[in-house]
Amino acid sequence: IGMLRDVKKALAFDSQDVSGVIEDLDLLLDQFRTLIAKAAARYLKPRKGAKDKQLETLLYEDFVTEDTRHEFIETYREIESLYEILSPSPELRDHIDTFRRLAEIYEMIRNAYGSPTRFYGELAHKTEHMVREAVASYGAIVAGKPVDFDLQTLKALQAKDGGDGSDNQTIINLVRAIETEADEKAAETPVLVDIAQRAQMVLTALEQRTQNTEQAMAQIELLVKEREDADAERQRLGLDPLTFAIYWQLHRNDLKEPLVLASEIVAAISRFPNHLANDDERRQLKAAIYAALLKEVSGQTMVRLGDVVLRAIGGGQ
Repeated sequence: IGMLRDVKKALAFDSQDVSGVIEDLDLLLDQFRTLIAKAAARYLKPRKGAKDKQLETLLYEDFVTEDTRHEFIETYREIESLYEILSPSPELRDHIDTFRRLAEIYEMIRNAYGSPTRFYGELAHKTEHMVREAVASYGAIVAGKPVDFDLQTLKALQAKDGGDGSDNQTIINLVRAIETEADEKAAETPVLVDIAQRAQMVLTALEQRTQNTEQAMAQIELLVKEREDADAERQRLGLDPLTFAIYWQLHRNDLKEPLVLASEIVAAISRFPNHLANDDERRQLKAAIYAALLKEVSGQTMVRLGDVVLRAIGGGQ
């Protein structure tokens, strides 16, 4: 079938082609050395305190803004691409420890500021093994330790390290905890979805420096307190999750008869069971929500509360 002929053809390469590949690899190695040296000087410079504390300061102070994280990630990905091409070249031996530390920082940034669920999907194959081995030595900092979303946890996080500049870390950890719980319990506790959305807005404002750490912490404290109050109120009223989610939003906005309106809106939802997938049903449900709200509010307030209710039941855009 011509197998040997194909092999002969494949081996009939020009030695100059091989020489060109080797020269290109040398250029890539020089580029790798230059980039990793600059990255080490900027991101791995010595800091005061223990290793864990140094990493926390870098992660939650230096990288709290999106621009600084984006700059690091772009630099890291370029270095990682070169490493994946060149490895296992012996010339990389002197740079492996530095590259491993940069890879760990990259993974920590993704854990702290990205998805609540930790995964290695964006790490290249060879780098992934390196980071997995480092989890054992860095523990919760790399792996993304989960926290509970309650007042007791908030106080414990605030007391950590005597309150010496760890507020950004506390805010970020709690926002991720809020989002995780909202994802896991959306069906049984839909009121958490709205709280999670507002928590993310707080974190975004902190990252964009439109509010400072103290202001962000105060808002997170209010959200944590609201969750506790909502749990207590739901137990007192004995409402089902959907009715309570609507009731709570109306109650928060100081409507006089939030329970009556919530019951009316839930009845409307039952008439349009396909509102999440059907545009016509969603429009009819929205009209029914407005009609219920018109008993107490009108104009822009009615429209705003209508959108709040739709988000609470998972039908907002």
